[in-house]
Amino acid sequence: MKKTRQAIIRLFIITVIVLRSVSVLIDSLFEIGLRQYPDWSMPFTVIGILNIGVDIAWLVLVTFYFIKKLDHIIHFEVSQQIQQHNLLFASITHDLKTPLTAIKGYATALKDQKVEENQRQSVYDRLRIKVDTITNRLDQLTAYTKLASQDDLSLTTQEVYLNEVISQVLADHYDTLESYQVQLELDFTHEELKIQASYQNIYRLIENIVLNVCYHNAKGRRLKVSTKRQSAQAQILIADDGQDLKSEDLDYLVQPYVKKDSARSMTNETGSGLGLAICQRIVDQHQGHLRLISLEAPYTKAFVITLPL
Repeated sequence: MKKTRQAIIRLFIITVIVLRSVSVLIDSLFEIGLRQYPDWSMPFTVIGILNIGVDIAWLVLVTFYFIKKLDHIIHFEVSQQIQQHNLLFASITHDLKTPLTAIKGYATALKDQKVEENQRQSVYDRLRIKVDTITNRLDQLTAYTKLASQDDLSLTTQEVYLNEVISQVLADHYDTLESYQVQLELDFTHEELKIQASYQNIYRLIENIVLNVCYHNAKGRRLKVSTKRQSAQAQILIADDGQDLKSEDLDYLVQPYVKKDSARSMTNETGSGLGLAICQRIVDQHQGHLRLISLEAPYTKAFVITLPL
């Protein structure tokens, strides 16, 4: 919608310039005619006054039209944002209520000594998982709201080496990849892919997509991460052999808590429903692009990130 507003403003400016140019041209023709036919000064004066009136009328009508158009777009955007925020908070409430209810149940059982001694460690482990789930939800919500309210111009950037960031993400989540029995394949370019970006945001971008392979697929999946240079852009490809998704699904998946069929299940405790929405926002902040493509065996799909070098 931001692009639509910008297009309307540009069209308004062009329209005003065109109308003004036509007005100047007509005035010039009147002036030439008045010089050639000085005896017709009165008719030319009347026509000139009428021309000024027509200019003012056109300007008022054009301004009114574009103001109404912008007002309609702004009203639509506000309605969309309110609806999105309502969905966001409703989903967060639902997602937090489930683990909190479980925690309350476990805590009550422990308090009332209804848990056998040999089962307590298992209950403690379940409590930890539920707390980690809540922490993950809140971390993702904090990241999403921060990114949504952050002005692109206020983004603090530094030199970021993409191969190093990806390697750090994979190293930090080695245990997770191992627990989900992920078969990892790396294909990094030997070129130095250095971009001007927010290190924290680029880290989260890679992290969210990599962890999605674990959280939204069965165990034992293949995961391929590759990088290469394309002209003045760096490309990161993150492929897996999990559930097949189509390129058109991306428009749905990058919306918070919006699912395309079963493409993003909220029944998974480790998923937050905000991961890809955060990814899209980060890519937009860095003037990049995020695509979803289908692949041939052994992989089914890949998220392709392009960022300017």
